[in-house]
Amino acid sequence: IPVKASYNWLDSRQWSLYASLGFTMDIPISSSVSSDFVLNGSALLNQKKSLNVPLQWSTGIGIGFQYHITPYLGIFAEPSFQYYIPDGSNIKTYRTEHPYHFTLPIGFRFSW
Repeated sequence: IPVKASYNWLDSRQWSLYASLGFTMDIPISSSVSSDFVLNGSALLNQKKSLNVPLQWSTGIGIGFQYHITPYLGIFAEPSFQYYIPDGSNIKTYRTEHPYHFTLPIGFRFSW
């Protein structure tokens, strides 16, 4: 569930400059892990268990630039930085190994 607020610093006929700040709550539905124990090519044991994963939170900040080609079409770039907040569990995920995330969306925006 994302929540984001933005503020327009500049909104001229040709350019827009804006900043955003927000947070996201991810709700895990179901998860399990399966382990196979093999000795000399023979399967000894297959173990499967359910995981109780807590809510996962992240926060982010970004800045955006847009050049207005026409009143209804613009080209934009929105570099943003996101931090995945530790959830307190001992489960290793991509988020626990790499808590900082940088993105650079670039594209066209249609508005009316």
